[in-house]
Amino acid sequence: MRKQNRRLFIVRLKFQKRSALKFVSRTIPLQAEGMIPRLSGRNFGQEFTLRFIPVMKIGIICFFFAILFGCGYSFVPRGENIDKRIQKIYVEAFDNKTAQAGIENYVRTAFINQFIQNSRLKIVESAESADAIVKGKILNLNTSPLAYDSNSLVAEERATIILELTFLENESGKIIWSSKNITGTVDYTLSTDINLLPAIRKDAFIKLSNDAAEKAFNLMMSGF
Repeated sequence: MRKQNRRLFIVRLKFQKRSALKFVSRTIPLQAEGMIPRLSGRNFGQEFTLRFIPVMKIGIICFFFAILFGCGYSFVPRGENIDKRIQKIYVEAFDNKTAQAGIENYVRTAFINQFIQNSRLKIVESAESADAIVKGKILNLNTSPLAYDSNSLVAEERATIILELTFLENESGKIIWSSKNITGTVDYTLSTDINLLPAIRKDAFIKLSNDAAEKAFNLMMSGF
């Protein structure tokens, strides 16, 4: 009985030895290729910290930004790159090159609101008291049909606007930012009541002006 147990013990030792050799023979090449980290018993804690803590930090940062932008937060430029000496802004009346009367007022109001709501710069009521001036032109405004109803009447339209803008220092005339092609579009649904058409288009043009002003303002304040 003792001899039989001894033989079984020796067989188990040989099997465990073979298994260990196979594991080592497979692990060493993987370590050489960098697929398995070399973690010695003596420096295990230190190597674990050096290898895995940076990965954890990156994961935490990614999680933070996912939460931040997932909740609807965004970073709006407020003119931090503009010379600190410029504090007061005047928005001139826009030059309307289109046939649509009143659109210049919508656009100017939209720009004034952008500066009031989103900028460190203060709006003033005259060019003489301003450090910088915003001036611009409405180069084009057109509407085009998008969809028709069962009577072949236009049911949905798209309005497109093109602006030319210049942001410059008042005293020196130095151009801070300019663009000759700021575009914006808006889609809107028409009513079967023709009497409502002027009010519908007015609301659409006001929205179009606000969207174009916001787009231009962000480019202007960020320097692009």
